[in-house]
Amino acid sequence: MLGVDDPYLGYDNLGKAEARAGEGVRLLLAHSPQIIGEAAGRASLVFAGRTHGGQVRLPFITPYVPLPPKYRKYIAGLYKANSTYMYVNQGLGTSVLPIRFNCPPELMLYELEL
Repeated sequence: MLGVDDPYLGYDNLGKAEARAGEGVRLLLAHSPQIIGEAAGRASLVFAGRTHGGQVRLPFITPYVPLPPKYRKYIAGLYKANSTYMYVNQGLGTSVLPIRFNCPPELMLYELEL
């Protein structure tokens, strides 16, 4: 199991996390889904957050997520990049704006079998 923090704080050093991990299936816990750019093919499964699922979802409008443009498609749900799966959780809370609209809080429970 590996973990990296928020890239905006500079604590998302995947190489450093990998140096401490053993071989085999790699589960990566990441604050932000933008780690997929680096982790694709290097982790088996990534669990990420940060987006709050868009937090305010208006009909027919793509929700805004505070990520660089090429990563904004990773709002919530399951994605695949190369051989790596990534699940982006909507989270339970909010950001600076303390509301959620059309975006229910989410608590995930995954049962993994190796």
